[in-house]
Amino acid sequence: MNKIDKAFYDALRYFASHESLEIMDTLSDKTKKEKFMKKMSDAMFTTLQSHGYVTFSQPAHYLLTTKGMTYLRTLEDERRKDLTLIWAVVAVVISIVALVVSIIS
Repeated sequence: MNKIDKAFYDALRYFASHESLEIMDTLSDKTKKEKFMKKMSDAMFTTLQSHGYVTFSQPAHYLLTTKGMTYLRTLEDERRKDLTLIWAVVAVVISIVALVVSIIS
């Protein structure tokens, strides 16, 4: 997963795991908002809204839209595939090392 996708993944995951009341409370409190903005930049926040991944117009339990949830699932699938590839490479390396050790003995 590249840096841009990772930033989107982290932001969308935050919106998926926090309820709208928590996020609105965070944005209204100045100290909490500073912590929030350290995690998510203004550009990311605006981009998520402009692409329709999050919405503040409707009173909802979660701010993540259906489009945002679909994109989050796509990114989670990509992340899972990346981890599977890493574990496959590790397994091949372990197999090669075991083969070499068995040939030497």
